[in-house]
Amino acid sequence: MKILEIMTANPKWCIPEDMATKAARMMKEMDVGIVPVVKSPADRTIVGVVTDRDLCLAVLAADTYPNAVPIQKCMTTNIVACQPTDDVQQATRLMEANQVRRIPVIDQRGMLQGMISMADICQRGNLPFETTHRLLQKVSEPMEHASKPRAMMMELGHIEAQGPESWEKEVPPGLEQR
Repeated sequence: MKILEIMTANPKWCIPEDMATKAARMMKEMDVGIVPVVKSPADRTIVGVVTDRDLCLAVLAADTYPNAVPIQKCMTTNIVACQPTDDVQQATRLMEANQVRRIPVIDQRGMLQGMISMADICQRGNLPFETTHRLLQKVSEPMEHASKPRAMMMELGHIEAQGPESWEKEVPPGLEQR
């Protein structure tokens, strides 16, 4: 089975200059934990991803005001990706090796085509139970350092209560410098 058969095609995306709140709102609206970041609205070349983990560690844990943080300051640029014509097994290998649950799908020019998640693979990938079980085990293994990015290769992102709605206010004086 090919990735294009089970991926989410044409996902919503952000650009590096968008604020962290935009990515958080998109995650909440779409019920996802990752948003791809493209070069510009006219150029959908992928330049990174922003995950719920990225937002938590780089914005909230850093005690930074989310409406003052551009995505380029908190996104992951070490990209793990696959192509639409790759076999689903290729996506599982990448997820296992890099301990990531979701990866962008790009064409040969690096243009965003879709996203594939561990859930897509488990629900629609037609893989044996042993394969999906191993994927879950590998992706869930504890890491040496909790704050380290999970991806090691080309790593091509739900904020709930007290989330984005409360971030609409102006940046308090002094916080815009953080």
